[in-house]
Amino acid sequence: MIYVIIAGITVLFLTMMILFVSSKPAFHLADKLFPKSFFLSTAVILASSIFIRKARKAFARENPVALSRNLYIAALLALAFSGSQYFGWTQLWNSGIYLKGTPSGAFLYVISGLHLAHLSGGLLFLALAIIKAVRAKKDAVKGIVYFTDPLEKVRVEMLEKYWHYLDGLWIVLFLYFLWFFV
Repeated sequence: MIYVIIAGITVLFLTMMILFVSSKPAFHLADKLFPKSFFLSTAVILASSIFIRKARKAFARENPVALSRNLYIAALLALAFSGSQYFGWTQLWNSGIYLKGTPSGAFLYVISGLHLAHLSGGLLFLALAIIKAVRAKKDAVKGIVYFTDPLEKVRVEMLEKYWHYLDGLWIVLFLYFLWFFV
């Protein structure tokens, strides 16, 4: 199921990237400053991926303390990513790239905003995983049931795959945007 979702998201973003390229002649991004906060966004989202991986390993070791801690850190980093995206949009605006106006400028907002929307969806599943991990930490019986449930294992693995996919997607988008600014 997760691979169908990933395939759909990939098609969406490939389409948006093609549309961005087709609109590029209308706007010269090389004259503008690339948002510095997008560099920070990239570092933050990569760090979140590390903690999602640690969380999956903690689940495999049946360690509710490490699981909940790593999920919390990943969620905080995802929120930091969201904030740095907002600052990136502010920097785009201050550089004279507006949502209204040329299609190229609008695509920068739309594509990064779509990525943020998909990350927000991932945050909902991350929040659910945090709730379950905290319950498993507080009650030993719930912990045994949680860690031995094959469906929960699949959910944690799917969360990790989706999260890594979104991280990889952001890196591709980041490099893609950076290419047009230089």
